[in-house]
Amino acid sequence: FIHRSFPLAKYFIIMWLSRLAFVVLLFQASEVLTLQSPVTTNRRVRHHNFLLEVDETVQRVLAAYDNNGDTPLSDVPECDRQELVIARALQTHLQDMEHKCPICWLQHNNYCCCADCPPVNEDPVLDRLFLVMHHREIGMGVDTAKLLLMSHPTRCRLVVAGIGSKYQSSMRELEDVIANSNNRNCLVLFPDEASRPFHEIANERKEATRDLPNHDGWNLIVIDGTWQQARRIKKRYFEEESSRPIVQTTRLSDKTLSKLERDMIDGELNPGHQLRKHSSSSRKVGTFEAVRLFLGDLQAEAAHDTMEVNNDTPPSWIQMEKYQQIANNALQAQNEFPC
Repeated sequence: FIHRSFPLAKYFIIMWLSRLAFVVLLFQASEVLTLQSPVTTNRRVRHHNFLLEVDETVQRVLAAYDNNGDTPLSDVPECDRQELVIARALQTHLQDMEHKCPICWLQHNNYCCCADCPPVNEDPVLDRLFLVMHHREIGMGVDTAKLLLMSHPTRCRLVVAGIGSKYQSSMRELEDVIANSNNRNCLVLFPDEASRPFHEIANERKEATRDLPNHDGWNLIVIDGTWQQARRIKKRYFEEESSRPIVQTTRLSDKTLSKLERDMIDGELNPGHQLRKHSSSSRKVGTFEAVRLFLGDLQAEAAHDTMEVNNDTPPSWIQMEKYQQIANNALQAQNEFPC
């Protein structure tokens, strides 16, 4: 019996040692990546390892449904199966990232771009930035939304779409913000038929809150995935059954969008375009660049609001201007000369 059981015991030992090594790697990376930002003075800034939180979420789901790693999906309640499928996929994906930086999701040797994309000075007009990601985007080197996590480590919350608030605190926080916002200071950046430019929404809120002593900062929700995935996530979390929005959707101004849609600017490739190819010009715009320019709209409106804005350093959206090009160059170099 012992002889027959040995291969199985050996398998579980190897599996848990592999997981322990991955968690140690994530922890070490989060401790090492303490950087001095070139846009700050006398202030130490630190990248935050969001993959640690994802791994914790995955383990909570697996502990609830999948202790032995072989639970048939048919034994799991139908309403909970998606969470288990996502958790299993993420567990495998995170283990495969052993040789990648857990912050920028590029290979450790030579291609990590964390030092060139430090956290920025965060604007007081932005309260929190919820990044709701499709699980297949997490850990992808080509994904641009990771730069939001890198640039705003204290304001950002990474939410894995498809896993409920029972297992991830960021989803719980998002649900609380939506429930308590009264649709005044919470926005989803998504260009649908009901979306409006930010300046229209901001002016409307000013009129509605004119007699209140202070205006709350804005909570911005950003969906990251393919366009088809993003539409499904928006419908699931931010629309009622009647397709009426639970949260107001906003979009970039037509002037900004027309510039982003151009393939060339001043004879060079548009730095706001992502590396993934799309037939539609508007879909070439990466998540990061869309959010970066939207933060510029937030900063511009702050000049007409009662909030204090720090004019000693460039606003965050200017500080992040080169980040996507830096990440693109690093990824292209990695793909050309992989370690």
